Amino acid sequence: MTKDILNYFRDAFFQKYEANYPVSWGKDMTTIKRLLEYYTPEAVKKLIDGYFILDDEFVIKHGHPLGVFPGKIPAIMAMQRKNETAKLPDNPDAKLIEKAKKVTGEDSGDF
Repeated sequence: MTKDILNYFRDAFFQKYEANYPVSWGKDMTTIKRLLEYYTPEAVKKLIDGYFILDDEFVIKHGHPLGVFPGKIPAIMAMQRKNETAKLPDNPDAKLIEKAKKVTGEDSGDF
């Protein structure tokens, strides 16, 4: 599983930079193994996706190194949570609330 996650990271890196990620096998595998102690493989993949869209000057300047990734997980989670809560659920009540906001010009959400 660890190698699958590392390959997922390498694929994401390639999509971002159109270049191969310079793998440091021992160090990178250790990093992935440590993450898998706390997160499911699916969660790590979701975090990797977030890492490559994270608007962080340091990460961008240094080319999204895997060694920096674990330290950026709180920022990635915050960004992903913000993006998820910004989306309205697809249900009739949410659509009615959104329609009422547009009609009344209210954006406070206090109805």
